[in-house]
Amino acid sequence: MPSYGDFYDHRSELYSFTIKIEQGLDGVKPASKVFSRKWSMADVTWVDDSTVAVKVYSNTQPADKDYKYYLVEL
Repeated sequence: MPSYGDFYDHRSELYSFTIKIEQGLDGVKPASKVFSRKWSMADVTWVDDSTVAVKVYSNTQPADKDYKYYLVEL
């Protein structure tokens, strides 16, 4: 199995955007971004309007015991 590093600069990327609906696509603007070479994201879930829960792992074949969970405030 080839390493992700052979093809990608980062193992995971998380972006957030601000959206002004009345402006259509022009109202979508980048707000923040995070990159990592150390872990991959298995799942991301909204907690509220400004927080997401992230399920991550650092090995190549994650087992349930290898997952870690974080709350990220945007």
